[in-house]
Amino acid sequence: MESFGSCSSDFVIRLEKTADLTLKGKVEHVQSGQIQYFDDFLELVMLMQDKLDEQDKPQCETELRTFL
Repeated sequence: MESFGSCSSDFVIRLEKTADLTLKGKVEHVQSGQIQYFDDFLELVMLMQDKLDEQDKPQCETELRTFL
């Protein structure tokens, strides 16, 4: 297994089954133990990006797009 040293950050994502098939659940940042809840995919991505930004971890930028 490849080790990324201080450049890695692990998340555990738990999804809930919902009647209306929406994506909800919680995401845990393993290193800090912090848990955040989300109600859609975009919120999940933003929570993870915010945590990575907070820790100055290298990452690609998330680009928000809309389709007409």
